[in-house]
Amino acid sequence: MSEQSSIPGNSRPEPLSLVWRFFAAPPTLLVLAAILAAVLIVSQVVPQIPPEAADDPRAWLAGQPGVLGGSNGFLQALGLFDLYHAPWFRLLLVLIGLTLFVWAIEAAEIAWRASRGRWTPAQLGDVTLWSRQPLQVRLPSPLAPDDTRDRLDEVLAGDRYRRTEVDGLPAPGVVASRRAAAWWAQALTFAALLLALLGLAALAIWGWEGKDWRPAVGEHWVVGHGTPYSIRLDAFSPAMGNSSGGSAAGRSESQVSWLEADRPLHQATVSAGRPATWHGLTLRQVGTTQAVTIRGSNQAGRPLLFQSADEVASPAEEITIAFEADGAQHLVLLPNEDRFLLFSLEQEDMEGQPSVRVVLLSGAGGERQTLGVLQASDALRVDNLTVNVSLAVRPVLRVDHRPGMAVVVGGLALAVLALAIGWLAPPRLVWLAIAPGIECPTLVHVLSVGGAGQVFWFSGLVARLREALANDR
Repeated sequence: MSEQSSIPGNSRPEPLSLVWRFFAAPPTLLVLAAILAAVLIVSQVVPQIPPEAADDPRAWLAGQPGVLGGSNGFLQALGLFDLYHAPWFRLLLVLIGLTLFVWAIEAAEIAWRASRGRWTPAQLGDVTLWSRQPLQVRLPSPLAPDDTRDRLDEVLAGDRYRRTEVDGLPAPGVVASRRAAAWWAQALTFAALLLALLGLAALAIWGWEGKDWRPAVGEHWVVGHGTPYSIRLDAFSPAMGNSSGGSAAGRSESQVSWLEADRPLHQATVSAGRPATWHGLTLRQVGTTQAVTIRGSNQAGRPLLFQSADEVASPAEEITIAFEADGAQHLVLLPNEDRFLLFSLEQEDMEGQPSVRVVLLSGAGGERQTLGVLQASDALRVDNLTVNVSLAVRPVLRVDHRPGMAVVVGGLALAVLALAIGWLAPPRLVWLAIAPGIECPTLVHVLSVGGAGQVFWFSGLVARLREALANDR
């Protein structure tokens, strides 16, 4: 018969022992990892405050529909609209970091002791070595202790275990290990995950994402966020045969210059999937958009004045508006004519071409009259007025700062590599203590460190040991 039990107790000194064991317990890591996974899923479901609304988040929250609206104080109190900057999310990262640190230390302790191959009674008596999901079985033996020891040695030698006798124990004991150096892979896994977590924390604390910028060639944009740099669009090459985002964004290119106090520092070319980096800042081309330039004249040939309803600006003879996305609308006022022009960017057609719908709003009731649906520059007639609409493609550029991202990617890659090593060459460590039994001549206590994948080889070893002890030769 065999008996399976757990090992109570902890040899680490109080008062830190309970805290240490809490973080070393497998349920702690599993629960914290599940919470982190749930947070990452929520961040993809619940809209996060965009960079454009960072200066006035309340106004953005007030415009959200349904349960996500500004009246939902519960979701706002939890910070679900800005998860990565919520205090409780940072606390979660700290707790996961402490857990990974404890697991890395304990795994390194096992690896160091197992790779040295020298054991003392005090080391074996340190139950923290065996206390995480321990595998423990007691095997009765009908043989005398010395004969039992010989049978055990035969099985261990046949399985190519490295055996070390431990003197000074109340009962004879032997520690057997196989591929002991592979224990370091487990320690490396937790250390690499901890490194990736530190990178994620740096990204959450110091990382930022700039607003979308839709420049014309020659325009400047100040990066801000405490940096002295600005960016200038030197040239833009849209995709041939396509005049908007979507597939065009994958083939268009933007040539930019990084500036400091109007002094060029660096030139780069960016396109979709090919960002440009300068001193930790990354410039990306996230798409393309349509820009509309509007000018016109009356019947006498005098220029018309236009004023965008979306901006606080004086009327001008020529204005340009850039659309944010499909379905975006911009209202343009003709101050001297008491009329409005509504420009809407509509979805692409079957050939991937977008169109701009121009609607005239006039009269007290706001009567609508579609003047045209344009896919190229054209002149529109509005009674005795001529409105020239010029269409052009612009890039959508964005600057972000992601400190620690390389650490996150490198840490995760290292963790996957260490896991693969541990899976291909799993380490094995077992302690066998031989003592006189009460109901049988000898009782063998077999103890091993638990963990993923350990139970299978341990069960096989116990079966072979039991068979060897039961075989009466």
